[in-house]
Amino acid sequence: MNSYLQWAGSKQNLLKELVPILTKHKKKILAEPFIGAANVSLNFSTDRYIWNDLNSDLYYTHKKILENPDEYIRECKSYFDRGLEDYLAIRDEFNSMEPKDRTALFQYLNKHGFNGLCRYNSKGKFNVPKGSSAGTYNEHLIQDVSSMFGGIVDIYNLGFEDIFEIIEKEEDVLVYCDPPYVPAVPSGSEVKYTTDGFTEQDQIKLKQRCLDSKHICVISNHWTDFTKELYKDADEIYTYDVRRTISCKGSERLPVKECIVVYLGK
Repeated sequence: MNSYLQWAGSKQNLLKELVPILTKHKKKILAEPFIGAANVSLNFSTDRYIWNDLNSDLYYTHKKILENPDEYIRECKSYFDRGLEDYLAIRDEFNSMEPKDRTALFQYLNKHGFNGLCRYNSKGKFNVPKGSSAGTYNEHLIQDVSSMFGGIVDIYNLGFEDIFEIIEKEEDVLVYCDPPYVPAVPSGSEVKYTTDGFTEQDQIKLKQRCLDSKHICVISNHWTDFTKELYKDADEIYTYDVRRTISCKGSERLPVKECIVVYLGK
């Protein structure tokens, strides 16, 4: 099942490697501190889910779809009917609103912005430029997700350290962490999925949270010199060649290594 959002860093292309690892360690609850577009949960069957993301637009979009898909679809239609030519005006409208009120606009920007990127400037304003073509939303998929997952998902809008405090109070949980990746090639910039971004220090804190957890924790990331050192104490390490899909040049979408590491819990 594909997500209703286009998402840089989506795990759709890694599912064939990731799902067997998650299945090996399956529990009654799957917790995702970085839910993103929810591709993993949508393709992994269990009794209950904990979804979390610090990105408020993701949080309110998932929440609206799970709880009120009909209203969400009606709101989407009013924006998608305006086409690509209104992208900048709709982006300005989006940036003037509170996250809970702009979920349909978020869908529009996601399907009309450059490469489906989600990026904010230092003031918290969405600043992705217009894409080259207009996308659409999938009414049937939105309804299916709501009917399949509504009522079995607890959803939060917290930092990863706060959601781990909640997760640790639960029993029979498998935690899957898909943080913003360490750059495959060192650069002076980072893609900001939230206003503050995600630093190397955050990567270290997340690893320590997983190491200290009573639950089995799985993390995915790029396999770099930094992550090789960071995850050297993992109980299981898997590496894969994957193709990056966010470069604007097709010739630059070259294989890089990703890793999936497992900490088996205290």
